[in-house]
Amino acid sequence: PYQSFAPELAQKRAQAILRPPPRVSISVEGGVLVATGEASNRWIKSAKDIVRVLPGIERFDQTNLVDVDHRQLERTKAQIHRENVLFVLGEDTFAPGQRGELEKMVRLITKLDQIVSHLGHRYMIEVFGHTDLSGAEAINQTLRQKRAQRVVAYLATRGISETHLSVGTGNLGLAIAGSSTDVTPELKRRVTFRVVVQEEEVGAL
Repeated sequence: PYQSFAPELAQKRAQAILRPPPRVSISVEGGVLVATGEASNRWIKSAKDIVRVLPGIERFDQTNLVDVDHRQLERTKAQIHRENVLFVLGEDTFAPGQRGELEKMVRLITKLDQIVSHLGHRYMIEVFGHTDLSGAEAINQTLRQKRAQRVVAYLATRGISETHLSVGTGNLGLAIAGSSTDVTPELKRRVTFRVVVQEEEVGAL
C-alpha cells in the first residue's frame, strides 16, 4: 500500500530538494528527517526552513549534525582565550619578543571577524590586564587598565576595529598572588582575552 512507501518517498524528495553536502546523510524515521555528518551553517539553516514545508516531514533532527562554521568559531575563540601578551615588571611596556604574539592576535581576531560575520552574529573581545601583588592595589589597578589599553591601542593600529574591543573590568583582571605555583612571574604581568559572541535568535522546529 501507498503508506508503506511514504517514508521512502519523503526521503527521496528531501534528498532531491535539500541536496545535502557530501559529508551529510539524511533519513526519514517516523516523520522526522534525521541529518548526520558535517555541514555549513548556511546549509543547516536552509534545510531547517525547507523541512517546514516538506510533505511527510514533521521535524528536523540535527542532533548528530556538526555545524562546521560554529565548530571553527569555537576553535578560534579557544585559541584567543589561550593567548597572553607579556609586560615589563611594573610597566605597561611590552616585554621583549611580544610583537609576534600581538601579530598573532591580529590574525586570530581577523579570522574571528570573518567567521562571525559569515554567521551573522556580533562579538566583543574583552581585554584584561593582570599584575602581581607586589604593589599597592590602587597602583596595580591603574597598571592593569593601562596594560589592557596598550594592547587595545596596538590592535587598533593594525586595523582591528575598536568597536569590537573593550577593556575588561570584571574578575578576570586580577592581581595574581606571588604564592601561585601554577603561574610564572612573567604570566602575572600579562594581558588576556575573552571573546563574547551574541548569536541571533533561531526558532526551534
